[in-house]
Amino acid sequence: MKNHLENARLFLYNYVYTSYKVIFSILRGNGEGMDSIRLKARAKINLGLDVTGIREDGYHEVKMVMQTVGLYDRIIIEKTKEPGIVITSNLSYIPLNENNLMYKAADIAVFPSTYEPFGIVALEAMLSENPIVVSDIGGLNEIVEHRVNGMKAYCGNPNSIADSILELLYDHKLCADITRKAKNKVRNEYNWSKIAQDTHFTYQKAICQSMAEKQKRELEQERAKKAKKAKNTENEITNLLNFKKRQAYA
Repeated sequence: MKNHLENARLFLYNYVYTSYKVIFSILRGNGEGMDSIRLKARAKINLGLDVTGIREDGYHEVKMVMQTVGLYDRIIIEKTKEPGIVITSNLSYIPLNENNLMYKAADIAVFPSTYEPFGIVALEAMLSENPIVVSDIGGLNEIVEHRVNGMKAYCGNPNSIADSILELLYDHKLCADITRKAKNKVRNEYNWSKIAQDTHFTYQKAICQSMAEKQKRELEQERAKKAKKAKNTENEITNLLNFKKRQAYA
């Protein structure tokens, strides 16, 4: 154990000042891949911990020296049949929504899907104040406005995805602006009151259009009947005049 602790100290003292970035990525596609991934989240002992400041997102900047131990939690990542991310746990105190650290620990959330009907995972990340990079396809393409509330990349193009990620990592102002506007967009446009209002308006519009179309059809049918009746009356008058002419010359 002593050698392990010493190695941990040396490693962390050498690299503790390096700013590592965490990128959370999940995709949907039509291809086949792994159905599940099983990981061990090992416990640790903090040998040293310094809080050096508070970040803009409210979290603290820390420098630490730690050593893993034999205890661990099991993490299972499985492919779901329905769109979105579903978090489950046998521990009641672990948040199962966007407050989960899976979102909050990430610097950038990347969704390089090749197929995505809506994109609720992107909304969850936006609400969690993660700048996002998405493929320009399906619902993701409709949700994200490039360089406004997220970054778009060409679908299936790894270089395009990498360019968007790097731009967010190096342009801190752009990253902060995108994060703020993305969260506001989700709160303003995807809350239940707004959704209910939009749904009500859509139904009203559909009903009004149906009624207007029905009235239009009825008016057209009435005009057609009147035109047909007028034509029949005209034919009858013409036939009557012709008959009288024939009678006069007989």
